[in-house]
Amino acid sequence: MNPVWQWQNPVPSGSWYFSGCFLDHNTGWIIGEGTVSKTTNNGLSWNTLNLTNPNLNRLRSVSFLNQEIGLISASDCAFRSTNGGISWIKMDPGTPGTDRPWLDCQMTSSMTGWLVGRDVMKTTNGGENWISMSMYQGEDMLWRFVFFMNSMNGWISGDSYCVRTTDGGDSWISNERTGISDIFFVNEYTGWMACSDGICKTTNSGDNWVIQTSDGASRLNFINENTGWTSNMKTTNGGDNWFVQSDATEITSIFFDSTLNGWRTGFGANRLYRSSDGGDNWINMNSGFRNGLNSCCFVSETSGWVAGESGIIYATSNGGTNWNLQPSGINSTLRSIFFTSPTDGWAGGTGNDLLKTTNAGSTWELQPNVSEDIYSIYFQTHSIGFIGAQGKILRTTNAGINWNIVYSNEDARVTSVLLNSSNTGWAVGRINVSTFEINGLILRSTDEGQSWSQINSPVATSISAVHFPSPSTGYIVANFGPASILKTTNAGDLWEVISYNVFMLIDPSSVHFFNNNTGWVSGNYGTVAKTTDGGFNWQTFFIGTDDYLKSMSFYNEMTGWVVGSEGTILKTTNAGIEPLRVDLKFFIEGLYRAGSSQVVQDTVKVFLREGSTPFNKIDSAITVFNVNGNYSLEFFRAQQGGQYYLSIEHKKTLETWSASRLEFNNSLQTIDFTINGAVAYGANQILVDNKYCFYSGDVNSDGIIDGSDLMLVDNDAFESRSGYLQTDVTGDNFTDASDIAIVDNNSLANVIMRRP
Repeated sequence: MNPVWQWQNPVPSGSWYFSGCFLDHNTGWIIGEGTVSKTTNNGLSWNTLNLTNPNLNRLRSVSFLNQEIGLISASDCAFRSTNGGISWIKMDPGTPGTDRPWLDCQMTSSMTGWLVGRDVMKTTNGGENWISMSMYQGEDMLWRFVFFMNSMNGWISGDSYCVRTTDGGDSWISNERTGISDIFFVNEYTGWMACSDGICKTTNSGDNWVIQTSDGASRLNFINENTGWTSNMKTTNGGDNWFVQSDATEITSIFFDSTLNGWRTGFGANRLYRSSDGGDNWINMNSGFRNGLNSCCFVSETSGWVAGESGIIYATSNGGTNWNLQPSGINSTLRSIFFTSPTDGWAGGTGNDLLKTTNAGSTWELQPNVSEDIYSIYFQTHSIGFIGAQGKILRTTNAGINWNIVYSNEDARVTSVLLNSSNTGWAVGRINVSTFEINGLILRSTDEGQSWSQINSPVATSISAVHFPSPSTGYIVANFGPASILKTTNAGDLWEVISYNVFMLIDPSSVHFFNNNTGWVSGNYGTVAKTTDGGFNWQTFFIGTDDYLKSMSFYNEMTGWVVGSEGTILKTTNAGIEPLRVDLKFFIEGLYRAGSSQVVQDTVKVFLREGSTPFNKIDSAITVFNVNGNYSLEFFRAQQGGQYYLSIEHKKTLETWSASRLEFNNSLQTIDFTINGAVAYGANQILVDNKYCFYSGDVNSDGIIDGSDLMLVDNDAFESRSGYLQTDVTGDNFTDASDIAIVDNNSLANVIMRRP
């Protein structure tokens, strides 16, 4: 999973956590407002995917059947994954005529799943179709919870009553309990219910319930008939006695495994916890800070700084993986930070404070010669720089030793300044500050910023940022409301509004263009947008929260950062390009274990190739396949509508090509080589135990399995060599007779690589 924008702070994300699902203490998923995060190493690291815009479609619940099959319910749709959350397919299970917040979900098999909300919906074909159970309760009533012990036996709870089924939903039995927030069964007969009466227990499949405690609970989890947890309590005798472990409230999920390692999520920010002692102690697994950020600056792919509320400055030396607090010595808000080199930088904001560092931020010194309410800092060179402030523009030509006022208007506010060539400068902001009859301010300089003249502004709102990728072409963004993005192609003599096609971009605050056509803007409600045609069309990206994204910094066209409120820092390393995804399945003859239908794990290279001669390599992916032979790949260099072959290379295996070309059209491509030999070009596979496999034995990678390969294997077998060897085609860490047999058979069959 390689999202367009990756969360770097806070981690796993800045979302409020609504739900979590863990298969064991190592592997689990959590969802926030619009994000889904996955860990496979006990929370040491997370992969976070920004799935939706929470203002349009807030995520509600997540459920995984196994390592691969998962389901997420959302405000007006659902998402299904078949590859462990690497990618998700959006589904619309709606009931005509009803509002559709889907509050809970569960997959009971690879094909069967449930959604509850205004209605109860069931799928039996993996979400392609959803069938209403005709259980609509009314406009003000919701089904809030679903729990199935198996495909037949399950419970659904709503605002007005609770029902259970023993036949997979064909019929339902009413239950007198109401206000149910969770149900958990450890076997067919024994289960617990958290409801308005307290915690209840059944030992006869729910025919009768006994109240064990009147203390309320929102979530339940049991590892056996004796040991279980609620939101803040634990029992070790089947619920006969409960003891309080914590004062946690508004818990949205809780999980423990038999090792007494557990997880807990709570509604709100920074509420992800892990326990390794059965819940006696909990460690907050969120990392990072939540101070609002207003500005960022990167001078390389590794070195960058952010600044914001309460005078905070953080620095990174590894591209944003880690951030270190730097003491600024002030508590006022910093609005701008700018570095002229890896060591020399400036920061300023409210409180009439201007800071300078000459040692990469290890220390910051307050500059006594400037006392302004600062909004923007920009340096064209190490020596020549500008400050945009309340009512002024200041200019230095000696690296800040002296600052001169080059523009003054007490009724103006200058929020962004730059020089786009050796002579021409631009500044924007707002005018009529004192009267609150705000108009946009656009200033132009033609003498290296020594003087400034005001030109007509086409917008009656505050202009937040300006950027000129060339002397004649420039862009400005104005906030307070729907996106106002304006463009000039004649050096500012005429400005044209170009923001009509920017979906859901509100209050744009930052703009950056690499050339006249390709650029980015950021704005409120967790939204960034990209254009590649000079602003005529925009692609909108949502980070999955409501955070205001205030500043961007790009090192090159592929790598950039955006920062904003609540400490938000996100990074892109793929220029915001949505990857083209392929779910692949194949087996390798020597690594395939017929009895279990699994393979020994190893690394392969998959190449995306042109669909016509000379079939050049367009992109590549290196992956470790899982034991089931599944691979989820992402390609960033393919073009929509393009046709491509796949070629798969493994160091002990004959290179194999796809028989047909893939056409990418924004949908997930799925290729399963194991079901039919003809899926490979030239049907170049071997049948093993009713599964088709790639030929093993081309250990010298020359495209043919012959005597030269056999000689290499035979020599290593004669020497009884062991370890991870090129000649060990069976993957058992020994080169022996079993390897010789495979290579010998394929050599006698004259097996060669086949390609178009």
